[in-house]
Amino acid sequence: AKSNRKVTLAEYRPGMGSLGLALGYLHPSGLNNLLEKKAPEITQAAVESHLIAHNSGIHLLLSSYEPSDAKLTTNIEHFQALTRLLSFLSQYLVIDLGPGIPPLTDKLISLCDELVVVVEPHPHNLTQTKALLKALSTRGFGQGRVRVVLVNRNRSDIQVPITKIQDDLGYQLAVVITPAPEITLQADLRNVPVVVYQPESLTTQQFSRLVDFILQPVR
Repeated sequence: AKSNRKVTLAEYRPGMGSLGLALGYLHPSGLNNLLEKKAPEITQAAVESHLIAHNSGIHLLLSSYEPSDAKLTTNIEHFQALTRLLSFLSQYLVIDLGPGIPPLTDKLISLCDELVVVVEPHPHNLTQTKALLKALSTRGFGQGRVRVVLVNRNRSDIQVPITKIQDDLGYQLAVVITPAPEITLQADLRNVPVVVYQPESLTTQQFSRLVDFILQPVR
């Protein structure tokens, strides 16, 4: 809504899809159907036929949650072709690449303008995230091309302070998402995004700030 442009959200996690279920699509398979084709058959028409127009205004390319479909992550040529087509079809393309830098992500990040890295306020996750940021930096994704978002799921005093998180990571946090378990649960039960279920909530305001960051030109 902020950009008034076509936004596509693609879940590049075959066999580990969760977005479809969260939004009420019981058998999401758009991504998998494309990956099972021969690479030359991944055409603009084929991609468009598997995009779902969500009532929030964005378009979705959903992955299945069947564990056996995880084998499709090796179809790197397919993902590259798909990414180029989705970029052509959308003004903003958001891709869920999952955690870490597996071979698929290593090949695809060169096609990305910037990355959003999600971290939780726990020591082990901070150690993992620091290593991830260092690895991304060696691939050309330093301060100007990475947004770090802190997602705090639990209300607890036993957490690392935000200032220490920023010092440890060497990055300023773009946005802090504070705990909202009740709103999140109710949104999940209704199969709608939190920003649609509670458009005036603090959580929605926090996501709105993240959108503002993403809309800023890459430095």
